[in-house]
Amino acid sequence: MVLTKLMNLPAMRKTYLILFISMLAAICTQAQNPKKEYKLGLEFFDTKNYSDAINQFTKAIELKTDYVDAYVKRGDAYEALDETQKAVDDYRRALAFEDKDEEIYFKTGIACFKLEQDSLSTAMFKTAISLKKNYSQVYPNLIKIYLRNKQFDQALGTAQEWEDLKSTAIAYYYIGVAHDSLESPDKAISSFSKAISIQNNFVQGYISKSRAELKLDRLSDAYSDINKALSYDKNNVEAFILKSEIGVAKNDFPNAINDISRAIVIEPENVELYQKRGLYNMKFSQYANAIADFNKMIILQKDNPEGYYYRAQANAETGNIEHAISDYQRFEELSPGVAGLDIEIEDAKKQLYELNKESNNPELILTNPKTKGLNLNISKGSEMVLVSGNISDQSLINKIEVNGITADFDAEIPNPSFTVQIPIKEGENEIKIVATDVYFNVLVRVFQVDFTEVNPPKVVLRAPVASDNNVIFLDNDSPEIYIEGQILDESGIKLIRINDRLASYVVNEHNPVFSATVNVANKNTLTVYSEDSYGNSDTIIFTINRESIGILADNPMGKTWVVFIENSNYQEFASLDGPEKDVSEMRASLTNYKINNFIHKKDMTKEQMERFFAIELRDLVRSNQVHSILIWYAGHGKFINQTGYWIPVNAKRDDEFTYFNVNFIKTSLQSYYSGLTHTLVINDACESGASFADLTRGEKDDRRCDSWQDISSKSSQVFTSAGYELAIDNSQFTKTFANSLSKNTDTCIPIDVIVRSVKTSVVQNNKQTPQFGIISGLGDENGTFFFIKK
Repeated sequence: MVLTKLMNLPAMRKTYLILFISMLAAICTQAQNPKKEYKLGLEFFDTKNYSDAINQFTKAIELKTDYVDAYVKRGDAYEALDETQKAVDDYRRALAFEDKDEEIYFKTGIACFKLEQDSLSTAMFKTAISLKKNYSQVYPNLIKIYLRNKQFDQALGTAQEWEDLKSTAIAYYYIGVAHDSLESPDKAISSFSKAISIQNNFVQGYISKSRAELKLDRLSDAYSDINKALSYDKNNVEAFILKSEIGVAKNDFPNAINDISRAIVIEPENVELYQKRGLYNMKFSQYANAIADFNKMIILQKDNPEGYYYRAQANAETGNIEHAISDYQRFEELSPGVAGLDIEIEDAKKQLYELNKESNNPELILTNPKTKGLNLNISKGSEMVLVSGNISDQSLINKIEVNGITADFDAEIPNPSFTVQIPIKEGENEIKIVATDVYFNVLVRVFQVDFTEVNPPKVVLRAPVASDNNVIFLDNDSPEIYIEGQILDESGIKLIRINDRLASYVVNEHNPVFSATVNVANKNTLTVYSEDSYGNSDTIIFTINRESIGILADNPMGKTWVVFIENSNYQEFASLDGPEKDVSEMRASLTNYKINNFIHKKDMTKEQMERFFAIELRDLVRSNQVHSILIWYAGHGKFINQTGYWIPVNAKRDDEFTYFNVNFIKTSLQSYYSGLTHTLVINDACESGASFADLTRGEKDDRRCDSWQDISSKSSQVFTSAGYELAIDNSQFTKTFANSLSKNTDTCIPIDVIVRSVKTSVVQNNKQTPQFGIISGLGDENGTFFFIKK
């Protein structure tokens, strides 16, 4: 757009504008002169303003990318800021444009030496020498690289090459250092002597010569030369250290301690000096002084492992075993990963082993299996047993075995826990535990095995009642409810807890009855925990259902229960599909009626049936004060010698004694709760006959829900699907019964109405003869069983 406007200007104005732009460009070009930027960078460099110097050198390089001097000086600035790698990068950029400048090679070699990039540093130094043979500054640095990498022959050759160019004190000195490194102390002494002869005050020459003489045990000469060094430099710490070492070699304890102490005065924060003096004090049995020196080491460097190692030795020498152990342990914590301490680490382990040595046997606490003295309780039939426990001991544990099998445990921690699975059979009545510590002190413990039962206790809740799927139906909204039940178990009961409360029960009673009053306000579950004397336990969680509170409030039948007995899977009789479907259909049809609780029993044996009707159901009805109960049986039946039977699932086909006599129900019902007003038994089984029915009273037509006499008068009724005929598995009896309930539109329906419908339908379809009457002997008062809608 600017160009377009310019083209549209008049000719004269256009000329002036072009001249102005040209002048401005010239000024900008002059302002951006790389030499000026470089010069300004030098000024910043000379005043040690290295960051600004780097900025200026960078600007110069941006204007002139091959500006060698700018690269070199920017490298010098980086070097001054200890950004050595950046310095190396700049020097090498400079060498890309100027590869004949020995000084740049030298600078690069020095920087690489600092970064320990020894291969590159060596190459740079050698190139510098090739460009300038007598470049004396290069030689000592190249020799240092060889010495650092233990290339002593190369160091010696380079030093001799340097000496050939110019016989200087420093050249002879490095020849001596190389000889000394090659374990040629005589040659080293000769070279150091030449260095000293050229430069009489060459302190480092005297020190190195003295050290070589000490190696050859020329103690007088060594002492003389080190004193000469100190005469020229009275504060030379290295000289005092060497002088102290000569004193130690001469067994001159006072002077050795005095000389190292003078070094400490000069460098009071030098940890190595305190370590050295501490070791001298140890050597001359001055253990208290040694401990003081090692204490100072630890104060200066709290994580210095050697301080703890040497202090441990001094403490051990003074008999302070506890402190010695503590220091060795601290050394072991700090030493991993620290180079050069392999010998000390092994020694520390040996010393700790000896210092901790004791003669006490380990002790055992067995946590599983449960013990009674030296007896163990193990479940009958167990093939494998988990044995676990803790071993306590002053020392670490080396091995734990149970019946010869090695247990799992952490050998690195004191007082370890252990576990092991061992095979066991009845008849093998011993478990032997052997534990050995690191000092071979041994524990042997033998336990006798008692085989015990393994079944958890069984909870039978009587009040409030619980369904088969563990639902408790409450009949009032009180925040506290009374709980009553019984625990069934082979063994004694040790604990019964309901929610967070302990239940009351007779402690030594077999299968005790328990009770407790618990708060259930705002709670939807109830937990019953029981544990027997062998530790077998069970936790049952019951769901609280409060729907029955509303059902009971206006139910003229009172608390109403339905009990289903469903026998389908027979051992010798043909299995049935019908009972399961029938019970499911009946339960669905009763959904809209006021039923407080359903109890569903499946595939019951004779013993279970007798126990249920004689004891379990009786106790439930009593405890929960049930007013009306319907008992529905679906399964095989028999009528033999004027007696009706229900067939248990374990019944023998030709053994009448194994059948369940339905008269047993009548006998049992006589002992039920006196407040039980209505009893209705439905028998959906073939060949069961009229059972205990008295057919003198059948169904009536005038039963009404609003009839106080029909509702309140006691009724004991039985309705059976067949008389003496065979029934079919697909029950028309149940279908019609369920349909009568489902299709009822009235607020209630009496059993009498259902009986008429069922009889008509069954006789027409199956040619069976259902029977309906009263249960004689239970005090029927002409009442009847009503199904009350919700």
